[in-house]
Amino acid sequence: MTTTTAYVVDSKTSGFVKKTVDVKPVGASDVKVKFTCSGLCHTDLHMALNDWGVSAYPMVPGHEGIGVITEVGSDVKGKAVGQKVGVGWISGSCESCAGCIKGEENICELGYKGTYLGDNAMGGTFQQELVVSSRFVYPIPEDVPDAIAAPLLCAGITVYSPLRKWVQPGMNVGIVSVGGLGHLGIQFAKAMGANVTAFSTSPNKKDDAMKFGADDYAVFPRAGSTDTTDDFKAQMGKLDVILNTCPYEVPLDSFLSCLKADGVFCYIGLPESGLSELKVNLYALVFGQKTLAGSIVGGNKYITEMFKMVQTFGIKSSVTCVEFDTIQATIDALGKGDVKGTYRYCLCWERPEEFQSKADDYFKR
Repeated sequence: MTTTTAYVVDSKTSGFVKKTVDVKPVGASDVKVKFTCSGLCHTDLHMALNDWGVSAYPMVPGHEGIGVITEVGSDVKGKAVGQKVGVGWISGSCESCAGCIKGEENICELGYKGTYLGDNAMGGTFQQELVVSSRFVYPIPEDVPDAIAAPLLCAGITVYSPLRKWVQPGMNVGIVSVGGLGHLGIQFAKAMGANVTAFSTSPNKKDDAMKFGADDYAVFPRAGSTDTTDDFKAQMGKLDVILNTCPYEVPLDSFLSCLKADGVFCYIGLPESGLSELKVNLYALVFGQKTLAGSIVGGNKYITEMFKMVQTFGIKSSVTCVEFDTIQATIDALGKGDVKGTYRYCLCWERPEEFQSKADDYFKR
């Protein structure tokens, strides 16, 4: 058995420790990937701290890995050594239920296998080499820089899937929170032909939201507040779909008032486990014939489709590239909301300045 370098979390208080870990042999349907970089997602912070009560230790987090295939199993088709690929949040499923058959492994009837959930806790992308089922290794367009592509494997597909399901051209769509998910949600909704309103608790992100393609901007009240701004009031009864990317409690009833009849409010942002229950005005929901929905990442079908849209419309992740050795300081900064003027971090195994330069050039297109 071979080994590789990894950043391991041994407990919720241990932080990240650089270690040598085993790499399992390549099975008939597997590929081995050598990563160049990995996006740093807020989920990695939640999992490291066990905020959702589902973490298992020791753990190698990471689920936005970009690299190249270095070995393929004997039964693998459509994947080749040297091919640029990505590994996301899902690394296994039953592959035979209705969800899996249609390429939506994220709703596998038996439950998908998380890249670093449960007994697979050491399977994340914060290691230099990893063996993964070839079904869950996705081709990445060569012309999309690694650092731009990395966040798309989680943040990108998490916003793309529900937008793809609910949004039609000409609709009015709201994106709640301009952050790591929200800045991509604005771009995808716009590329789908929607008129996009970005919502934030702060007026300070308006310029960014507009640069990402928003047509309108509104400051929304914090949960429990009775203060409502004029720009928020202007959204009442206007929107067909609202995608909530915020990982904190939001004023749900106020947002339901922003929906048209038959409108959809979809949750993708998850708070800590103790704040996971909702209280909703059923009169507003029922008499407005509105839908309250949820969505979790996405499967093969939509990930493949998403990267085609990324190429066609030039969807861009806003990233700051750093050395992998800075992981503890970087995740601490993420926890404080400090992302150096961008919306995502990308951890690079070497030459982060080169990754940054390529990402910056692409972002300026």
